[in-house]
Amino acid sequence: QCLVKKNIDERTAAHLSYVANAERKTLNSIEEAEHIRRMKDYYGFTFDDLELKGYGSPATIKNRLKLLELPEQVKQMVQNGKITSGHALELTRLSTDLEKKKMARRIKDHDLTVNVLKNQITRYLAKDRKKHKERTEVIVPAKEIPGVYFKDCCSMDELPDGSIQLIVSSPPQN
Repeated sequence: QCLVKKNIDERTAAHLSYVANAERKTLNSIEEAEHIRRMKDYYGFTFDDLELKGYGSPATIKNRLKLLELPEQVKQMVQNGKITSGHALELTRLSTDLEKKKMARRIKDHDLTVNVLKNQITRYLAKDRKKHKERTEVIVPAKEIPGVYFKDCCSMDELPDGSIQLIVSSPPQN
């Protein structure tokens, strides 16, 4: 069934077509995200405008737009129903396309739930951060520097004049 409305602008027509398709549940998450991006980029809607038109909260809209950052292969899996938009949103936490593709295949092959995936990604990212921290090397000067005292927090009262000094520095630059 086709409904024709006259005297409406292109912006309104785009929104009404979305509403009609949403009611028929013919759009998948990626198509919804693409529509939202068009509404923002082409028609100039803000997050607040979209919220008022029923697209969800600004946070929900931003999450939908994150799906468009996924590699094409993963977006196809969402469009074909092989993984859910919840899975896809969790995949956006990964930094590389290769990681996202591998994890998407793992979701499909092992039938992972969103919660299991979330836990796996959290552990993976924590392990990756731990590796990065282990690689960070702190360089402490081998000899004293005049006017600079290296003390731990327990012995701050040992400064010559009894004052407490604070030294702030950035990590060494390579």
